[in-house]
Amino acid sequence: MKSFINTTSKVAAAIGLYELTMRWIETRQLETGYEYWRNYHNPQLLQQADRIRRTDTIVSTGVPLHIDIYPQPNPDAPVLIFNHGAGSYARALLNVQMAFYDQGYTVVAGDRRGQGLSGGKRGFTTLSQEIQNVIDIARWSQQTFRQPQFMTGCSMGGPLTYYAAAAGAPVNAVSCFNLYDFTPGAYDIPELFGPGAVLIDRLWPLLQTIGWLSLPWHLLNQKAWKSGIDDREPQIQAIWEKDPLLIRLVPLTFIHALTATAPAVPFEQNELPVQVINPNRDRMSDPAITQRNYERLGGPKHYAEVPYGHYAFAEGFGRSIAEAADPWFKQHGLEKARGK
Repeated sequence: MKSFINTTSKVAAAIGLYELTMRWIETRQLETGYEYWRNYHNPQLLQQADRIRRTDTIVSTGVPLHIDIYPQPNPDAPVLIFNHGAGSYARALLNVQMAFYDQGYTVVAGDRRGQGLSGGKRGFTTLSQEIQNVIDIARWSQQTFRQPQFMTGCSMGGPLTYYAAAAGAPVNAVSCFNLYDFTPGAYDIPELFGPGAVLIDRLWPLLQTIGWLSLPWHLLNQKAWKSGIDDREPQIQAIWEKDPLLIRLVPLTFIHALTATAPAVPFEQNELPVQVINPNRDRMSDPAITQRNYERLGGPKHYAEVPYGHYAFAEGFGRSIAEAADPWFKQHGLEKARGK
């Protein structure tokens, strides 16, 4: 028994030291990395965004959330809420947001709990908390602008857009760039996150007492780390891999949530106007996953494809998303908002 106690104490000490070391490294990276996102974008886009942007903060799930706002001069302009991907942050996908701004939308883009410029321990979040973050940002936006509003998101931001709208986020219609299902037992989970996530899910009754333990995200999901950027932009991939604002450590609780979170309204029972945009050059997640989930959707829906990878920073990427979504939003509330 004494030997067992000594071994357990040594393992606990090693885990604690590992956690402290990795958090120290991450903190040091963050201290010098808040402007790193500028490396993704061309000077003209940065100048436009810097000239327009204002910021605000709200509290959601007990932490302050950073929000970027790109307001139109016309106070009656419709509002577009943008959701970033898993472990990413809004300013990394500034090209998508400014494309919607150029289409005439006031754009609201928040960083979720423990990500980007928001508060909370880095990476310590669950899908339920992230859904609530999106809902709270949408409610704040509605109270602030009081205009018809719409929502979109890329990568994990795509399914979060659906999940949040299904759970009550006040939007007229949504456009999901990628659509995944995190319901327990869903086909998407092993395809998206690999055997590591499946194993953690199966062992969860044993692991939940150490759910706080963080693991390197890029090792658990190497495909996402290496294939998230359009393969025609290797220079951006190199920038992406060094970005200090990306989440590199995720606790077991977050990984488990990816395998155990059903939407408030199953896809088949959906009644919301949902557009699904599928990047048909996606190497991170098979485009067949998004197409399969689109086909399951009930309610008003529309499908579109764009010739890009999972993320892209070429000039046409953001524009292709905005130009695909704008007619859908016009069809579901925007015409009335513009007095047509």
